[in-house]
Amino acid sequence: MRQLGHAAVDGYALFFGLPGNPVSSIVSFELFCRPALRKMMGHASLELPRVRATLAERVTKGPARRDYQRCILSQPEAGRYVASLSG
Repeated sequence: MRQLGHAAVDGYALFFGLPGNPVSSIVSFELFCRPALRKMMGHASLELPRVRATLAERVTKGPARRDYQRCILSQPEAGRYVASLSG
């Protein structure tokens, strides 16, 4: 994960500094900025809805860290979601 900055400007305007890489930027926004904005707006739920999905292929990662992968979510039949890695 790239670096993320945040600050209050003149005590009233909130500033989020996101990474320059588009993928890092959207991941950082979803993990940090969206929950903060939703909390400030008074929402009870800070996260987007989640669904359970079956992976279309095997995914491996190192044991020492959390890993986020881009995927395409499809729904081949009612009530069943499949996640395919997209790079």
